[in-house]
Amino acid sequence: MKLINGDSAIVLKDIPENSIDAVITDPPYSLIDAIKWDLQPSQEMFSEIYRVMKPGAVALIMTSSRQDLYTQLILNLKNSGFDISYSSLFWVYNNSPVKGRINRERGYIEGFNPRNAVEIITVAMKPFKGTIRSNIEKNGVPIVNYKEAHIQYGEGDNLTSNLLFDDDIDTTDIREKTYQLHRIGNWILDIPKPTRYDLNFMNRNPRDKYHGMFYKSRNDLNNEENHMTVKPVKLFAYLISAVTQRGMTVLDPFAGTGTAMIASYLTNRDCIAIEFNPAYVEMIKRRLAMYEISYDMIIY
Repeated sequence: MKLINGDSAIVLKDIPENSIDAVITDPPYSLIDAIKWDLQPSQEMFSEIYRVMKPGAVALIMTSSRQDLYTQLILNLKNSGFDISYSSLFWVYNNSPVKGRINRERGYIEGFNPRNAVEIITVAMKPFKGTIRSNIEKNGVPIVNYKEAHIQYGEGDNLTSNLLFDDDIDTTDIREKTYQLHRIGNWILDIPKPTRYDLNFMNRNPRDKYHGMFYKSRNDLNNEENHMTVKPVKLFAYLISAVTQRGMTVLDPFAGTGTAMIASYLTNRDCIAIEFNPAYVEMIKRRLAMYEISYDMIIY
């Protein structure tokens, strides 16, 4: 495990080409103009990510369901050389009702702003030469690891669909429920979003080990000691399991709060996580300590 505090645009240049088995990441979406750091990765960044991936390696990249942003991400991936001829994955979750100016007399909300209840996981692969089988024999990818990442349905098994569904199953202590990373009693994968309690992490008590790890309020978006887009460990663990084999190396160039590192550890994979913000790196270190995960710390 490597945790790197640095700019991915610089750090990636020092990672050998054709060395990464998969990229699982949640980069900025360019969704909220008020957040100065919320800028979608450039085509140049994706070109570096492409370079370090093995032929046949898959990148699973979280993005907004907003069509202009989703389209721009797809174009950047395509122009960087990736094969994008795949279905995206769709993570559906429960969310609060739509916000907007309600005209109760006329019975509508002003403007078109439907309730957002989905995030898209874009799928891209680094092309390879020859047959799939020969590339798997050489590089171990591309695969769907159905042995680990499958859905249990009744007495039988199904491969997951491209719909990952949240029905508020309680998976608070993922360490005590590792079986839920892979085996789910439905034809779709049930993954809840972090609760408000998870995000606030008991801010009432500054001495608590969770204090200040994630964002407290959307009114403080540019506070670099807050993080407002935490992804579930369960989600990343499933994605990692699906496209890699045990012992492989996962790259997360936008590590945030370290979810990919924790998920890689729980699924017996290695991980290289890069995070620019030193405050986020401290969050990652605290989370890794909770799971007793050892790692190499590198500062650029």
